[in-house]
Amino acid sequence: MFRRNTRRGSVLGSLSGGQPEGIESLAVAAHPLQRRREAEKATQPKRSGGKLKAEGDDRNDCLNHGLGYGFPMAEHLATIRWENTGEDFLRGKYSRTHTWTFDGGATISASPTPSVVPAPWSDPALVDPEEAFVASLASCHMLTFLHVAASQGFLVASYEDAATGTMGKTDKGIPWVATVTLDPKISYGGDKRPTPEESEKLHHLAHDYCFIANSVKTEVVVKAQNS
Repeated sequence: MFRRNTRRGSVLGSLSGGQPEGIESLAVAAHPLQRRREAEKATQPKRSGGKLKAEGDDRNDCLNHGLGYGFPMAEHLATIRWENTGEDFLRGKYSRTHTWTFDGGATISASPTPSVVPAPWSDPALVDPEEAFVASLASCHMLTFLHVAASQGFLVASYEDAATGTMGKTDKGIPWVATVTLDPKISYGGDKRPTPEESEKLHHLAHDYCFIANSVKTEVVVKAQNS
């Protein structure tokens, strides 16, 4: 298990504030586009200054191995719709149920959590923004983990994560999602299985390059179980 406080970028807990040893040894095969870019750069004059990739820094290889780095940045669209159905809006007695429609066409019904807005003005059967935030972090971590594991030759047979978000309050007393705990249970196929140390390193890489984890200040805790 490890904790990552995205705000400080520090690793806490069992790895006690440091980068996992040997993380650079997780070599990731270069993507064909990456090889082409490297060949093009080899013919260009070297520049001085800036941050250079260290020799054998596999984390930088991971950045360019199908994770979207070095490619044009995409836009992700969501349309949120709500209509007043005639309740007493000015007194706060109105339904908060609404829909999320995404650029691929999927539409999801949503509501505030009943712990914030009680029924009947919320619907506990629908997804709420806090749950969606937790699911977004868990999904991004999983997708990045699958990519990194495949790059290392580990065949993942299944991945299930019962993720939990815990609310806290800022210094100003504003509620926020302070911690998200990921609890992935991962099954592997084939003969090659990661050791506990290798599994932990894979999760570190997955967290380091998860787009969503890099976008938030929430602390992320990973409890991993392999079978």
